[in-house]
Amino acid sequence: MSLYERLGVSKDADPQDIRRAYLKLSKTEHPDKGGSEEKFKSLQKAYEVLSDANKRAFYDQTGHEDQESMQQQSGMGGGMPFPFPFDIGSMFGNMFHGGGGPQPFSGGGRPRQSKQQKAPPKVHEIGITLRDFYYGKKFQLKFERQKFCKQCNGEGAERFETCNNCRGAGYKETQVMFGPGMTAVTRGPCGPCSGNGKQPASPCSKCNGTKFTSHEKVLNIVIEPGMSSGEVMKFPNECSDQHEYEEPGDVHIVVQEVDEPNQLARMGDDLSTIAAITFTEAILGTKCTIKGHPAHPAGLVVDIPKGTLLGDTVLINGEGMPRKGSTQRGNLQITVSVSISAAEKEILSTHHDKLVSIFLA
Repeated sequence: MSLYERLGVSKDADPQDIRRAYLKLSKTEHPDKGGSEEKFKSLQKAYEVLSDANKRAFYDQTGHEDQESMQQQSGMGGGMPFPFPFDIGSMFGNMFHGGGGPQPFSGGGRPRQSKQQKAPPKVHEIGITLRDFYYGKKFQLKFERQKFCKQCNGEGAERFETCNNCRGAGYKETQVMFGPGMTAVTRGPCGPCSGNGKQPASPCSKCNGTKFTSHEKVLNIVIEPGMSSGEVMKFPNECSDQHEYEEPGDVHIVVQEVDEPNQLARMGDDLSTIAAITFTEAILGTKCTIKGHPAHPAGLVVDIPKGTLLGDTVLINGEGMPRKGSTQRGNLQITVSVSISAAEKEILSTHHDKLVSIFLA
């Protein structure tokens, strides 16, 4: 069973998901709660590896929980060990004192910390009604955010001690034979301390060794009148802290119009609808009531002029959506649909000339 399966998370789970899964399982699997001591230690080991960026990267690459176990299983010493734990270019670089591939260590033999500058954004979609887009709306969005523990500076311990495995060097050197009479000394990050040269001596009392503390974050969301579906509001650096990045990611709020029963449809700053009238009403003109307009709860009464044909559009100026950042509004476009009843068809066939004269009057 993989370390991810032990905690019940996916391989692409972020540090916060891993932490939450560990805390949830530890409540039921702790020996004091009647759980198995062996299983609890297994959970602790999984969290220890997956919560540390360097250890997790090593595990994802090799499938081994630490470098020592990999070396033991690989049978270092005779012949070419597979799977090979180090970059072959680095091996030749160490062997010939420079060149030959990328060097994973900086001065003093410690691994370079290759943090990316900024974490990717988190995207949240919010459903907004047509009325809210018309008048605007303000509300608050609350969520839990993980920040580096201030008491231990995100290191998970109040006190450290020198790593016994590497004696504080942060790396281990291993002599490898890769041919008759040919050996090389390879240098790889120390597994137990993840190349830091030190190990926690006592967990932080504030974060219990998790390196993070939880905080409630409140974002003030302002929907401006006339905003469009799909617009993105950005809140810089409001995501949780992550050890792999120098800066937390941004929160992106995407506003989307929700589906609701309404005869009005939005077309940019305009609103559109269909008005169904009879043939007689098309010839003589009529009034119809448009339902669902945010500014007219009881319905908007509009005039359909006489002589309107099937497919004609009646334009009502200023009855569309507000234009963002302006006092102006778009238009209401009413497409006319004309139906002819059996009785009207009979009248049309018998009084065709009279109806045409009325139509043209």
